[in-house]
Amino acid sequence: MMKGESKSISMERLLHIYPGSPSPRHAQSGGGKGIKIFNSFFEDNSVPVDSIMLQTKSDWELLKILRKEGIEKYSHVLIHYPMFIFSVLYLKVKYPNLIIVVRSHNAEFPHWLHHAYLECKAHNFKRSLKCLFVSMRNGLGELVMARCAHFILSITEWETTNYWMKIAHPDKVLYTPYFLSDGLVVKEDFKTVKVKRCVCLMAPSHSSFMYNAAENFIASVTDYTGCDDWVFCITGDKKNVPHSLSPNIQKVGFVDDVEKFLKCSVAIAILTEYGFGFKTKILEAARAGCWSLVPAKTMQFIPEAVKCFCISVDIGCKKSFDAALSQSLSSTPSFVSVNDHLKNCVKKSLVNSLGL
Repeated sequence: MMKGESKSISMERLLHIYPGSPSPRHAQSGGGKGIKIFNSFFEDNSVPVDSIMLQTKSDWELLKILRKEGIEKYSHVLIHYPMFIFSVLYLKVKYPNLIIVVRSHNAEFPHWLHHAYLECKAHNFKRSLKCLFVSMRNGLGELVMARCAHFILSITEWETTNYWMKIAHPDKVLYTPYFLSDGLVVKEDFKTVKVKRCVCLMAPSHSSFMYNAAENFIASVTDYTGCDDWVFCITGDKKNVPHSLSPNIQKVGFVDDVEKFLKCSVAIAILTEYGFGFKTKILEAARAGCWSLVPAKTMQFIPEAVKCFCISVDIGCKKSFDAALSQSLSSTPSFVSVNDHLKNCVKKSLVNSLGL
């Protein structure tokens, strides 16, 4: 393994298991980015680690691999997502001395219930049933992980307190937020000229949450009566964007360099009350010096340290959206200091769970 500049961290050996895909779409997803920061952290700190990247989130695929691997050489295993029930039970029985750590990217059970509700509301009943099935499956997985795993790495304070600590012993649950690794943090460019642009960033693939956010964004822009020098635009696959766009909104499609695009923008709008915090979008917008406009209900799910980059919007209130746009013209707080705080939280969590 390549050694980073940081001081080496001592441990026996870690097995890192995560679903992945070579496709650019997966790389731009929140889950893909969340896994990437762990890989970067392990490399930067010279952690002795081997990885298993699954082509799908298949419990049977993982179980087949584990039965062929020599797991005896590992002291710890870190598994992303809580749906690998039989694989974890196999490790628990076969290797009783192995420390099992599970990374939660969301509180999956209520997260997918939200998906099911929104799909049903949109009369996509087949997709709603699929989301309901995923919710139940992941909920069962979370209950098994809560019992069998030695540690649960929860991504926000809200999920730590209001979800995981309700189903797992509190000593098992460690707050482990999303952060941007050093290689992904760019120095502030004070020469960048921002235009008065507010962006609705869609997901790489279909997302009921972001579709709902787009609908609320369109309604807010349609009712906007402020200065006409604001530019409103929506990104992503045009087939996943609502057809009834306001004439004031530009449909820009996929953006090759999102970071450059945001560095020239003032704010992003995530106007949905569903989902659990949109950790990656908000932090990456903050890195580019952008504010994130979010509903008050969604604000409670966002990590405390990241809320300083957010402006609360009352969906359906024209004055609230107008006021948020005005507020977004001020400078954002220091991104580097907040990101360093999040990174320290992760390091503390990994020291406690992986014996680093």
